[in-house]
Amino acid sequence: MYSVKIRKSEDNQQNDLKVVVDSDGSRSSYKDSQQNSGLDERERKMALLQGINVVSISVPDLDKGRDFYSKVLEFGEPIFDLPDAGWIEFKLGTNAGHISLTKAEDGWQPSSGITIVIDTEDCYATCKALRERGVKCDDPIGIPNMVTYFNFYDPFGNRLQGCSAPPAG
Repeated sequence: MYSVKIRKSEDNQQNDLKVVVDSDGSRSSYKDSQQNSGLDERERKMALLQGINVVSISVPDLDKGRDFYSKVLEFGEPIFDLPDAGWIEFKLGTNAGHISLTKAEDGWQPSSGITIVIDTEDCYATCKALRERGVKCDDPIGIPNMVTYFNFYDPFGNRLQGCSAPPAG
């Protein structure tokens, strides 16, 4: 852990700003001691649930799903490819949770109630590129000072969403 002292210009009070970095260097958090009682993440009781590890999407055809997610969406090669176990898992980015495909059970229907939102640099460009690859996409929607997003669908009808920076307010 590294600690840095800063001064607030209004009243010249000194506050601690703490940076916590895991041993592998992959995660960090920043805490202002006045707002958080001077305790950083390591000094507080660990939360019961600490983050999203993997989100699973049921698909009726794992081979077709693997091709779509790895090639069309450019997720790359799966980190776990276990079709006999009904599980194919992809890693997205460096700090993001994973997405897995699981074998759908009989009577399965596409998911539209829970949406996996995936970061992209530019929703308009990504939507255009996916449409050129034959992916069904809704038009992007920009909410000023909040987000730009668009829905798109895998070959089985599961809804996913891309998001990027908001349009200027």
